[in-house]
Amino acid sequence: MTETVDFAIITAIQVEREAVCQSFGLGDQHRIHQGVRTYWKTQVDLGEGHFYTLVVTQLADAASVDGALAARDAIATWHPRALLMVGIAGAAKETVNLGDVVLGEEIYYYERGKTTAAGSLPEPKQYPADSTLWDRVITVAPWDGQVPLPRPDGGEGRPRVIPGVIASGEQVIADGAVRDRIAASNRKIAAIEMEGYGVSAAAWKLDQPVPCLVIRGISDRADAHKTNDWQPYAALAAAAFTRHFLGDRPLTPQKRVYPLADSAQPSPYRVMIDALKNGNLVPFLGPGIHPQFYTQLALELAEFVKTELWSAHLDDHPSNDKLIHKLIGIPCSVCAYWPQDRPPECPMIESMNESENIEDCPLYTEQGLAVSKINLRYLSQYYILKSSSLDSLYTSLYEILSRLRKTYPPNGLHQYIAELPTQMKARNKPVRSPGLPFQLILTTNYDDMIEQAFLKAQQPFDVIFYVADGPEKGRFKYQAYQETVKTMTSDGSSQLPLRSPWGNCPQPRPIILKLFGTWEQAWENHFIATDEQLAYLISTLKQSLPPSLISILTRGNLLFLGYSPSDSDLQLLINCLWPENKLASKSWLLHQAKPGDLEKELWKTRNVELLPMGASLEDFVDDFQADIDTLIR
Repeated sequence: MTETVDFAIITAIQVEREAVCQSFGLGDQHRIHQGVRTYWKTQVDLGEGHFYTLVVTQLADAASVDGALAARDAIATWHPRALLMVGIAGAAKETVNLGDVVLGEEIYYYERGKTTAAGSLPEPKQYPADSTLWDRVITVAPWDGQVPLPRPDGGEGRPRVIPGVIASGEQVIADGAVRDRIAASNRKIAAIEMEGYGVSAAAWKLDQPVPCLVIRGISDRADAHKTNDWQPYAALAAAAFTRHFLGDRPLTPQKRVYPLADSAQPSPYRVMIDALKNGNLVPFLGPGIHPQFYTQLALELAEFVKTELWSAHLDDHPSNDKLIHKLIGIPCSVCAYWPQDRPPECPMIESMNESENIEDCPLYTEQGLAVSKINLRYLSQYYILKSSSLDSLYTSLYEILSRLRKTYPPNGLHQYIAELPTQMKARNKPVRSPGLPFQLILTTNYDDMIEQAFLKAQQPFDVIFYVADGPEKGRFKYQAYQETVKTMTSDGSSQLPLRSPWGNCPQPRPIILKLFGTWEQAWENHFIATDEQLAYLISTLKQSLPPSLISILTRGNLLFLGYSPSDSDLQLLINCLWPENKLASKSWLLHQAKPGDLEKELWKTRNVELLPMGASLEDFVDDFQADIDTLIR
């Protein structure tokens, strides 16, 4: 590979790599494999049509040799203009505080020496920082010291940036006496770590040395009280400073070539990205963004119903794949095939877990989701009718969901949505409220993957969710960021962290609206499991939602993800939320289906453009990010 990047950032451990990725808005969609290593690659928009390309990697083990090997591989693979080692270290003197950021003027390898009968004779080796990078980093524009994480000590202080010598060796130092002996060998030593020497040596020992700089956040004092408590904060401090440093353009950046406005093939996402940068985009998420989760949920629910009701109500003992046929009969409501034309691999005929056969069925994922929805709704309704026990059904559903949560983590799309606020804030968009590309995210999924992604990205958010049954049936509940759950009032707008024109919150946050309910808050908060519950939601939704949220939906640009154009739930919601069956603002539905002419015309009249998504959600994220890098300067 001959591609050249501007910066290769090397991290030693996971907490360091995650901090760097968070600071630069990197997620799973940016991950690529080259040789034996994994990298995260992105372009950093510097404004005025300039950018840097950078890659990030993590060592297989925290050690000087591993640092040298990683640096060698990054140089050979990416030919970077500069190397940065970014992570955490221990303080070498009392004047350096936890959370401070130390810049390595020199990397001092203290392990080198000779052992004789008279004792150990130190022969330290030193590698200086690159002179150009050092000049740029010590004259960088003032940094505000903001770290997107509370200080572990609860204090209000901010990190200082301290130039100094960084001692590097082969051992984790957790002894104050040993630390002091190391620090005494060079009066400028401010921090102690393990990998900086290997990275610096690999960069310097080339025919054409690669400029190198080590940046460390202080996470402990390298003494007997050493803990991991400060590691996330210190790693984020180092990463945040690094992001600020690159924003000051220490190396001459590349010039971005923008497409002509009258390009023969304009980006299909151009108008969508305009809505994003103006804060008007409203993602609307369906089960197709993680279809395996809902398919498996349907299978496990079928097993539960069969086990619970088999002996009493199902005398002929049907297998799981025939159970739904016995309950709902024929014809099938999923597709419009004539019986004689139905493909033999149809999920209604073959067991849904025989994936090697299902994959031959046209659009089996879309059809499999439709089958899963039928399974969930009909099996739930059947169980309630036969057992007269709503609580028993939900207890089992919660147990199934709890197991599935461990198997199916958030995917790249979830993480990308969660990381967009940080990315947009770095671009100072939207201008009215930087870092708030969407005020509202709607989902009909009752998993908690989008919330997990926001927590991982350390992005504050609020949640509103529907209660489908029980004493508070038809109500919405609200959980503000880091607060307890409350039942919403008839007009809950004043409770919400809304920006103008819907509110006056000084620090507005994204709101996740879970229209079909949720499962992780409390077990009495039932989510929609039957068609009867869905019908009740549709009949009361406009009266239950706060007017401010209705206004956002009315004025916003909707982006439907994870739905087929023929999805019956989506059709009901469109008719409910937009009574004239037309969205006021331009909106989009990304799909992997093959809509017919009737569907195309219907969505066109709704002011919704049907866009083929490509091979995968990951491809969409990559294309969308590329257009953001091009279109948002």
